[in-house]
Amino acid sequence: MKLNLKISADLKKLSKQIPNIIKEHLIDYVKNVEKDTKLNIDNSTDVDGKSLNREYKRGQPLIETKTLFNSLKSKKNKLTVAKHGYHHNYGEYKHLRIKTYVENFIGINANSEKLLDDKFSKRIDKALSK
Repeated sequence: MKLNLKISADLKKLSKQIPNIIKEHLIDYVKNVEKDTKLNIDNSTDVDGKSLNREYKRGQPLIETKTLFNSLKSKKNKLTVAKHGYHHNYGEYKHLRIKTYVENFIGINANSEKLLDDKFSKRIDKALSK
């Protein structure tokens, strides 16, 4: 028995395009993190859809001041966020009332992640084609 296989993929072309594909994917990912984080703040939800409970002992909630919202910026493959937003995201502030939940809101939602994965796969498939 003799098997003949013909590969209809250009691995050399793929290897040359991988750095650009990854770079574009990272840029798209960071843009979506910015967009989804702003949606999370607007909707008072975390990245998993869990409701945020924002009751402060004193001062205005971040949603009202818009300082955190306006500090979210994506530029190329980097996301910048106000320092206090970073600390809130990881639950490091103790000035919140007991049983207050204001964590895990910086991130991407499942729908955006699926769309990005599909787009990444299409880029790979295109680079593999002869």
